Amino acid sequence: MTWWAVSTKEKKQVFEHELWQKDDWVIRRITGFRWGTILVETDGDDPPVLDQDSGPGADAVNMYDTEYNYELVSLDDGWYGDVIWPDDMPEEERERLEEIWDEDWSAGWEEEGWTQYDTECWFHGPLEITKETK
Repeated sequence: MTWWAVSTKEKKQVFEHELWQKDDWVIRRITGFRWGTILVETDGDDPPVLDQDSGPGADAVNMYDTEYNYELVSLDDGWYGDVIWPDDMPEEERERLEEIWDEDWSAGWEEEGWTQYDTECWFHGPLEITKETK
């Protein structure tokens, strides 16, 4: 078994998506990072094959959902944040939830009955893959 460090070659190409749900509503919180590194384990000495053909721009790989075991090393220097709200959620509710997030982060949403049910980590653009000694 071999471990490989996977990171993006260009900055601002890593996006973590937190998916939150309550009843029929789903909220997607997105945080962009300048850099990120994830260790990926392969069975042999060949580097991982990571098809970058999916994701928000159909040019990325969700590093948390590949056929390989992985360990997050780092997501560095957050530079971007956005929220994708349900189309049918009233503006007042969006503003209220933003205020709760600003005060208590995820704990506030959990108290409101929201559950974070998934997290995705999208690496876009050229990848650097180097063999690690672990």
